[in-house]
Amino acid sequence: MSMAGAVRLTVSGEVPVRRFEPELNTKLEEPLICPECRAREELALTAAGQDAHIQCPNYHQWTDPQVTAATVRQMLHMMNAGRPVMFPGRHITESLVPLLDEDRALSPPPEEEEDDEATEGFTDRERWLFGGLVDGWPLFAHCLNYSRKLAIHALPADGDLFERLYPGAGGNAVDAHMCIVVTALAMYEAAYQARTTRLKPIPLASVKAALLAADLRAIRPPSERPDYSSHLRVTDVARLEHAGHDEWERWRQAAIDILDYHVADQQVRRRASPMAGEVTVYECCDWVDVLEDDMTWYLTPGPAN
Repeated sequence: MSMAGAVRLTVSGEVPVRRFEPELNTKLEEPLICPECRAREELALTAAGQDAHIQCPNYHQWTDPQVTAATVRQMLHMMNAGRPVMFPGRHITESLVPLLDEDRALSPPPEEEEDDEATEGFTDRERWLFGGLVDGWPLFAHCLNYSRKLAIHALPADGDLFERLYPGAGGNAVDAHMCIVVTALAMYEAAYQARTTRLKPIPLASVKAALLAADLRAIRPPSERPDYSSHLRVTDVARLEHAGHDEWERWRQAAIDILDYHVADQQVRRRASPMAGEVTVYECCDWVDVLEDDMTWYLTPGPAN
């Protein structure tokens, strides 16, 4: 068992869990109880790698489907934030993805180059962008939010990502932010390659292929609306343009590892071994609803943006 991202928390009282009762067709709350000595207080919850276990005061250890690695790390995050520690069960209720305290102004839209020799029509990418408003939002805004959801789910569940990206465990906050931006750029490019503005059916394998493309770093989604994040903010453009090779590779590798985590997670959920290309953005993001998708995590709202 991997010991990456090891966390151990002792709960003074009982740990309530909700279980489905088929005879009543409802969920009932009951405490975690040691299967050997029936202890139900002072239980220690441990996460390591992608695994979790419980230990009672008499050193009996067991596992429970309601106690996952993400469960324990979310509880640690509540503690680090100085908030009451609530048991989240199997759900992702906390975002461990850090928010950077920096300028959130958007970069100026890319300037359009005048071409006196142009005689007709638009480029293929320009024609594709005409369909870029999805539910009133620019396509790249959706890419950013889906990418963030992928990270929100993977970061507490995977010990290696937790150590690398969660500041409370010594991780790098800029790396956490930039791997989301890089994934969003890859998702945007994968949508273009498929000539679609529908992100949910896009396979994660296509996003991963775009992550490995040599020109991904130079992609700049154009501005489609002045009041939404339809393009990158100033700080992200500067990082993309000036980051060294090692920094860029850290961001890209973290993005790849997040995608790989979700493919493996879906294999477990399906109890099968599908090819990576069968796992879509929809399957991994549809049930991760930690925060509203209002883009305030990325930009400062207001007409100036």
